[in-house]
Amino acid sequence: MTLTARDLHGVIPALVTPFHPDGRLDLESFDALLDFVLAAGVSGLALNGTTGESPTISRDEADQLLTRLCARVRRQDRRGDRPVPIIMGTGTADTADSVRRTERALALGADAALVVTPYYNRPSAAGVRAHFQAIAQVGLPVIGYHIPYRTGLALSADDLLSLLAIPGVIGLKESSGGVAMTLALASRIDSSKTAILCGEDALLLPALAAGARGGLLASANLVPAQLIALVQAHERGQNEEAQKLAHRLAPLLELLYREPNPCPLKAALQTNGVIASAHVRLPLVPASEALQTALHAAQQACR
Repeated sequence: MTLTARDLHGVIPALVTPFHPDGRLDLESFDALLDFVLAAGVSGLALNGTTGESPTISRDEADQLLTRLCARVRRQDRRGDRPVPIIMGTGTADTADSVRRTERALALGADAALVVTPYYNRPSAAGVRAHFQAIAQVGLPVIGYHIPYRTGLALSADDLLSLLAIPGVIGLKESSGGVAMTLALASRIDSSKTAILCGEDALLLPALAAGARGGLLASANLVPAQLIALVQAHERGQNEEAQKLAHRLAPLLELLYREPNPCPLKAALQTNGVIASAHVRLPLVPASEALQTALHAAQQACR
């Protein structure tokens, strides 16, 4: 499928990468996770992002996961079900490497690349634009990812609009910690050509009100149906129902980020039986027992 901004909407899980306790990829749990979120009716699947522990995933492992994901979704398409866009994280702090990763994602069947703004080296706005231009030239639609508290690079609305004007850039995952940027961008873009996606789980409802088309969210691994119900209530104008759903989810969403993501999320997914192990790769460590207990109680309250 040729992905456009109109295809970016609703709830898109930022998928975790399940591991066996010895650190190997757990492909059976990966399949079970896909079955779980697809059955809920998610609007896309995002692989190899922060929630997927991309810094510790080798290129061979990334290729293996993407190949498996594409095969699973293509089987669904052949059954006549609606196509589900596949978004692959390809952004790094090295433009040449990001281009190579994007070329590989295109070759393996991804529908779009999720490209984080360069981290650690903190380039100028002109450097960030050149970085995105080089990646967009690969020919795979690009979704930018603005997350200053991880990258150390906070871009202005004008800077982000400049990135969104690059041919081939079709959207932005906005994770600057509020909704002010979403509001500033949504009022100045053509929504038929550019989609803003909320990247802050707890801010999904206010982001939708500010102009986001949906959310690319870690918590959608765990509570996809509840998040979808929230988005649909907002779209129908059922504000009280959307608020009620947001309030019910709020304690759980807060707990999922009380310790580094995706450690609490993987613990909750293991408790629910979606994945077999909550193992994370160092330097991440498993969620604390106290947090796991709190997560279990919060999940019960969301049902």
